[in-house]
Amino acid sequence: MSDRTNDLVWHYTDISGLLGIVEKRELWAGHCDFMNDPGEGRFLLAALGAFLHRQGDSLPFDVSLVDQLFSIYEGENWVGRDTNVNGMLQFVACASGDGNCLTLWRNYGKSRRAVAIGMDPKSPLGVLSEKPLVETAKVLEWDAVEYISDNSIPWGLQDDITAALDKYESDEGGFYRDFGNAYEVARAHYKHSAFEDEREERIVVFPNSRDAIKFRSGPFGVTPYVRLTGASRWGEVVSEPSPLPIKEIRLGPGASPKEINSIHLLLEQNGFGYNVHSEEVEYDDGRIETVVYAMEAPPVAVTIPNIPYRS
Repeated sequence: MSDRTNDLVWHYTDISGLLGIVEKRELWAGHCDFMNDPGEGRFLLAALGAFLHRQGDSLPFDVSLVDQLFSIYEGENWVGRDTNVNGMLQFVACASGDGNCLTLWRNYGKSRRAVAIGMDPKSPLGVLSEKPLVETAKVLEWDAVEYISDNSIPWGLQDDITAALDKYESDEGGFYRDFGNAYEVARAHYKHSAFEDEREERIVVFPNSRDAIKFRSGPFGVTPYVRLTGASRWGEVVSEPSPLPIKEIRLGPGASPKEINSIHLLLEQNGFGYNVHSEEVEYDDGRIETVVYAMEAPPVAVTIPNIPYRS
């Protein structure tokens, strides 16, 4: 676990993003191929391929299978008619362990007020789909990105790959499962050390069904994404959104106290500050009614960071 400010993960965005997250109860996870980092999800893949090719005759299969595996996991036909989950259908929601990162304040505060939304990393998130075809999606919970200075394979990942190779002859199904898991880790959890000051944490989502995938206009074209929302368990596919586990909101440097009041009003009108639940009550005359209870919950803190920067 990384060193997290106030034990939260911090999703940086602007005011428009904050409004969407609070009012729609959604956190978007974008497709890996459409991130700002052109090497997103592929930083280690060339090194992983080279590592496997170097094994040569010690591999339990012909080395040509390595390229076939990469082709399958990368899934060039990922929008194809019969496509299910593969490496290309990987979506990422990003945050930071640092609730006061100057680099991120600058990135998101270029034209409007930047915001950092602090969420409880232990609270489960599910995938939102109006007409779900499956009950569960694969969601890798919040985890810190590991930064490396070159494209060498970290020892832990080498060990995982080697353990998977050892299973090939005795448990071929286990090999494909474990190799696939290691491959997903290689794509999802490593970045170049040039990004280290962001202290990135991320959720990785494999939706299991294309009905959950939405599209938006982005700087790199038509961008696929999935929507995360509050849920009772990790990866639960739900048709109705629930509040996200927001515990604190930090307005970018230079914000005024009146903005704090406005954010509090926004939160109050969207169900934050109260825990609402309902139950059926049966009366003596046989009537059954649904009674709704609203109990005060700890308020979401709204703060302004003490940092000498004005956007």
